Amino acid sequence: MLSSIFITETLFEIVLLSQEDVESIRTEVEEALESEGGWTKVAIDKFYKLDSALREIGRFHGMTQGLLLNHNALSAVTISDSHRFHQLHYPVSLWLVMNWMMGSMSLPDIVSPLT
Repeated sequence: MLSSIFITETLFEIVLLSQEDVESIRTEVEEALESEGGWTKVAIDKFYKLDSALREIGRFHGMTQGLLLNHNALSAVTISDSHRFHQLHYPVSLWLVMNWMMGSMSLPDIVSPLT
């Protein structure tokens, strides 16, 4: 699942690249394949621009972005879950990361702003 998410993000980012950037990557790949006689490890090691683009996409999107909900606490919150702990307080501007497969529990059910 993670690889399909990464491939999807990569395809979306490639569509957003300028035609010159796409041509530059294509030319680099074609030249590397031609100089090394096809798909060899040495040829793939010469894909500098493609490698850089893939690393940047992975860095920007992260491999877990599709699996986690990332939220920045705009106000102080208290999370209550009787199965694991009674109350946990998060201060303003703390990043909350939750598994999106939490089941039927919705965000208003577990997060209540402090007054």
